[in-house]
Amino acid sequence: MGNGDPPWVIPGEFAGNKQVVIKSSGAIHISNDITLLQRRAWNVLLAHAYDELPIKEEHSIKISKLVNILNYESTNIKYLKETLKALVDTKVEWNLLGRDGKEVWGVAALLAQVELESHRGTCTYAYAPAIRKRLYNPAIYAKVNLWLQNKFSSKHTLALYECCVDWYNVNSKCGETPWIPIPVLRKSLGVPDGAHQEFKKFNGRVIKKAIEEINAVSDLHASVKYKRQGRNVDAAKFIIKKNPVSSGQIKAIQGPTDSPQPQIDMLLQKIPEVYRDDPVIKSQLRNHLETEGLDYVFAQIHYTNLNAGKIRETYRQYLISALKANYGERFLKMWSEEQGEQKADRQSSPENETDDIPAKAKRYFQSLGPAEQDALRKEALEPYGSDATAFSESTVLFAIIDLIARKGLI
Repeated sequence: MGNGDPPWVIPGEFAGNKQVVIKSSGAIHISNDITLLQRRAWNVLLAHAYDELPIKEEHSIKISKLVNILNYESTNIKYLKETLKALVDTKVEWNLLGRDGKEVWGVAALLAQVELESHRGTCTYAYAPAIRKRLYNPAIYAKVNLWLQNKFSSKHTLALYECCVDWYNVNSKCGETPWIPIPVLRKSLGVPDGAHQEFKKFNGRVIKKAIEEINAVSDLHASVKYKRQGRNVDAAKFIIKKNPVSSGQIKAIQGPTDSPQPQIDMLLQKIPEVYRDDPVIKSQLRNHLETEGLDYVFAQIHYTNLNAGKIRETYRQYLISALKANYGERFLKMWSEEQGEQKADRQSSPENETDDIPAKAKRYFQSLGPAEQDALRKEALEPYGSDATAFSESTVLFAIIDLIARKGLI
């Protein structure tokens, strides 16, 4: 990385490697009885194993690859190996803030086992069965950057950053934690009993230093508020915003949201059944869902479905092309007031028949009374169940357009 590069620019050595770890909220809010290197290494191991969690009990990674992703510049590989082995011995309390609802995770080791084979240069590791189930497909999760975590100099900063990521809302570009009791915050940030017992010292040496580092080298900007009981501070709350310095150069986080797999399963129901088990389509949906979001993927699927009877390529080829080239972008433009009105005045023709569908759907929808609009909206969202509660207005509109077209109302 050049000296003039901002700290959030992705370095070249990360090309081809996973850049984020999908981390369950319960695994973020743990008693932080581990070192900074241990927490960073555990994040890398989880990212490497994530896709295999449902089908494999053991996972392997080349030690050289782990060293590269961690940006571990020390020649003391023996210390790194001891660090990994310590993840088996260290018991942590999971889900301290109850972010996963009422679920209780209890106390368990970060890893169930670790084996280091020097002659093969591999690290083989496993998670306890109960923890493995919770780590994969979590109800609430955050995406933590593996390359950005290397910028932090203390375990307090990384722990607080993960907490901020977990409570950041990517749609509103802001967020805030609940009020966190100071004893719980101390445990979460990894401050041992007896250290910085006076709040003034805890605040100055841990909280404020962590906030200062987050604001200096990450994509987020954090600030803190305090709740007092008399003269004592008994809780703290963190206010999170997008770091204005980053200017959108990084898609660093995915705020608290539904787990990706249920969304992928839901999207697969919108494509022809014959393609639902296609591994390439599944991979493309996952990749674009993570990088572009639900609205984007919805648009490409709906646009492909509307054109399915007219295209020369296979459905698979056309959908992949749509995902890569954003064919569905016109959906949003055509639903907008300006584009919609321009379309409304234009005569349809075979060449633009599909392009007219959003405008026609808009006119039809606007011709309905409030009760009929609500009924149509409810019918359009019904197949998605509870997932629909997280839909943006754009995604809702895609679903309505699709329903109107399928029912032949235009």
